[in-house]
Amino acid sequence: MLTWPKVHDQFVNERLFTDVLGIGHRLWPHGAGLRSEDYEKHELIPADDVARALLTFMHSGGPGDVMRPRVMDLASKSHAAIAQGGSSQQDLHRLVNDLMAAIKLIAPK
Repeated sequence: MLTWPKVHDQFVNERLFTDVLGIGHRLWPHGAGLRSEDYEKHELIPADDVARALLTFMHSGGPGDVMRPRVMDLASKSHAAIAQGGSSQQDLHRLVNDLMAAIKLIAPK
């Protein structure tokens, strides 16, 4: 994922993708432009910069080559988590069971 955060939680998401998960690459490595909530004050993202970063990222030997196996690993783990009997399904069942137990404590029959 190529990143160029502009507002709100995009800055946190960028750090998650680039620094934590290691599956993102900053389009603008030395800053993210203006951090304004007013869209009229935002700088435009130059198409040439995006094209150059994309070509560098996707070029053989570029950052994309390093990140691709990590993305595939995360995709595999995600699929396993949402599969029948996966951790996401187990967590959802646990949440429902905990809520049902809490309701019984609050409003016994």
